[in-house]
Amino acid sequence: TKLLPANALSGSFQTAQAEYLYGTYQGQWVVVREGSVAEALPDETSTGRTAAIALCQNSDAKRVLVIGSGLGLCRQFLRLPQTEHVTWAHCDNEYVQQVNKFVPEELKITDNRFYPMAGDIRAQLAGEKNYYDIVIINLPDATSSVLNRYYTHQFYQQVKESLRSNGVLAVRITG
Repeated sequence: TKLLPANALSGSFQTAQAEYLYGTYQGQWVVVREGSVAEALPDETSTGRTAAIALCQNSDAKRVLVIGSGLGLCRQFLRLPQTEHVTWAHCDNEYVQQVNKFVPEELKITDNRFYPMAGDIRAQLAGEKNYYDIVIINLPDATSSVLNRYYTHQFYQQVKESLRSNGVLAVRITG
């Protein structure tokens, strides 16, 4: 109730890592975790900017990986006809499995080029050498051991190996 008005949140779901509250506020469907917004749909301004920055570096990108809060970002890439494959991974694997049950129908991603990944991203990357054109790491600061594993030399090496020769890595950092 401090972050949003009491009537904005309409439900919740839990994973082993967290409780997620969701609802509609000012025309956006939002998911809140630990007092912070985890997803906001649609959020075309900031997700469009992030997608455009990555595409400026690799305008022919066909395969994209988004790690972290990213349903809106995935939606932006799927708007492009050149996109062949968008994988979405999250630090909370159960979140990926559950969130789509609660997204309003008009905002759900039903595109068959969209692949929400419920497993460990490290295992996925190990099997996808030279695959992605763009990888976007859209995670909050490393404030826990769960998040810290995405900020290691080993993880960045795996990401590098999964990128094609002209691939782009974009990382969200606190400004």
